[in-house]
Order: sequence, then structure tokens, then C-alpha cells
Amino acid sequence: TRVINISAITGFDSNNLMLSALCTAAAQGTLTVVAAGNPLKANNCNSGTYIYPPSYNATGVCSNGANIKDSLLVVGATDNLNNLAEWNTSGNAQCSDIRYAEIFAPGKDIRGLNNDGTWSNKTGTSYASPIVAGAAALTWAAHPDLTAVEVHNRLLQNASILSATATAANQFTSDSRMVGKRLLDVAQSISAIDISKEYRLKSYWAFDFYINNQNGLQA
Repeated sequence: TRVINISAITGFDSNNLMLSALCTAAAQGTLTVVAAGNPLKANNCNSGTYIYPPSYNATGVCSNGANIKDSLLVVGATDNLNNLAEWNTSGNAQCSDIRYAEIFAPGKDIRGLNNDGTWSNKTGTSYASPIVAGAAALTWAAHPDLTAVEVHNRLLQNASILSATATAANQFTSDSRMVGKRLLDVAQSISAIDISKEYRLKSYWAFDFYINNQNGLQA
């Protein structure tokens, strides 16, 4: 397995069992993409106790010597204006956690399938994380010789930097908390692929990924 997505968090890790599993995955060359979490206080997204597994990219140390920091990619959520995703669920104001988030992706009003087969809009870092996991898989498919650490770094290095002023290189955000944060850019991450095919992939809002290959197929 090259990419694992974890759209779940917890406030404890009994006997470091989760850390041990993540370190085993890292040692095997797997990139683990995790949701940053959704605090209940929208006005203070940096508060709270440690949450796992996101905090392991800052505090985790592997006894097997694996590089967990660069084999774990923590994902925050944005809205359609590149601002920090905030919402209200059952009367509790929530937002995307920015304490450990290294990269951000759309995470508000994402169309998703329900257990009964119907569709509805989903919100939270749990929906931003698999978008980044998918981008990691696409990047690896285009560059199969990369290591997990190299894919991790490639996604970060090729992300758009959010700015209070829009430029050719940066995307605009009106949210001061998001200035300087990295926004997923799939096209940049996989740009050096087979030139016989034309891929146009970008993290458009509502997760509209279009792939045009040499046969004119569209998915």
C-alpha cells in the first residue's frame, strides 16, 4: 500500500498503538494522509489538547527509525473562497483545525454519497483529506520512482501559497489566518508526466477533476 487516508481523529493513543502502526507504514514506504480535525470553537482553531494522529507530524518519534514527520501529511479544509472552512453543526460552531495542517484542500459542501444511496453535501477535514490522498496517488502514478517522503514534499512544494493579494503565483484569501498556508494544486504536483497525454487536473471547487487523454476520453 502506497497511500493511506485517515479521516478520523482521537484525543488519546493508548500505549502508542496508533503511533506504532503509523511508524510501520512509514518504514514500508507508505504515505499516510490524515484529516486535521474540526474544533468546536470556530474563533479559536489553535486551542485544545493534542489530537491523534495529526499531532504526530510534530511530536511523533518512531522507535524503528522511520521518518514519520515526512511520511504523514496533515490536511486542513477550505471553503470555496480559500478561507478557513467553518460551519455550524447541531448548534456547535466548528472549523478546520490549523495547528498541524500542512496543506489545505476543499472541505466545505463536498458532494458525497450517504449510506442509503442518496447524495448530500458534506463538510469537514474528513472530506478534504481524501482529496489530497487522491492527489498523492495521481502524483505517484505519474512518478512511480518517488518515495513517500518525496511525494509528501512534492505536494507541499507545488501547492499554491495563499495571499492577501492575488498574484500570478498565489491564490487570494480574505482570511488572515490562511495567509501563507498551502493550497493543494494537483496539476503542479503531477506536471512532469508523459507528454503524449494531456492531463488537466486541478482542485476545482466541488471536486471537478477532468482528465483529457489522447483518445479524447473524459472522466
